[in-house]
Amino acid sequence: MKTKIVTASVLALLIPLAVFLSWKKAIDIQVTAPETYSVGELVVLDASKSTVKDLSWVIFPETADFKVDGRRAYFSSKTAQTYTVIISGTNGKTVESVVVTLKTSTLTPTPTPAPPNDPFNSKIKSWLPDGYTKAAAYRLSQSFRSVAAISKNSFNDLEAMLLATAYSNRVALGDDLSQWEPFLDKLSKELENDPPISIVTCAEKWVQIANALEIQ
Repeated sequence: MKTKIVTASVLALLIPLAVFLSWKKAIDIQVTAPETYSVGELVVLDASKSTVKDLSWVIFPETADFKVDGRRAYFSSKTAQTYTVIISGTNGKTVESVVVTLKTSTLTPTPTPAPPNDPFNSKIKSWLPDGYTKAAAYRLSQSFRSVAAISKNSFNDLEAMLLATAYSNRVALGDDLSQWEPFLDKLSKELENDPPISIVTCAEKWVQIANALEIQ
């Protein structure tokens, strides 16, 4: 998944250089965001490098699957749709905005096959809900995979990663959540018995889960 950095700053002509530089620094907005996203993927829009004091976030069309946490926003979608996010900042005198467009990817990821005799893969298969659809399994796999992909730069601790995973899974499954709750409960108990000890090991486990779900 490619990312792009969008920046905004105030351009002022006929203003003394020292004043212009101080204004520019005060309302400089930098947003790192993906160029495309996949259905079920957890997307992070990161404005943590912005120097502006106050930021506001608005997404169009409106969706409950968009949450703001300070200088980061988290987004996931159950359907292929284009969204526009406007991030605005002010220093009390001037307002500046950055516009980010989120479009669905036209590429279909190639799943990484899990070892055929892998015990964990066998457990995943045995926990799958009756009557599940491959589409729902794929969305859930993308949820785990996307959280793993952003884990290195997006989470300060393991708890934050687990909370983001729970949110992403709920969005990815949508109306299928109740059907998959027994699966998620069994997976949670398995992780309680063999918990990841760090963000790195958690990301590795998430990729393993994603791979197992994609080959079902």
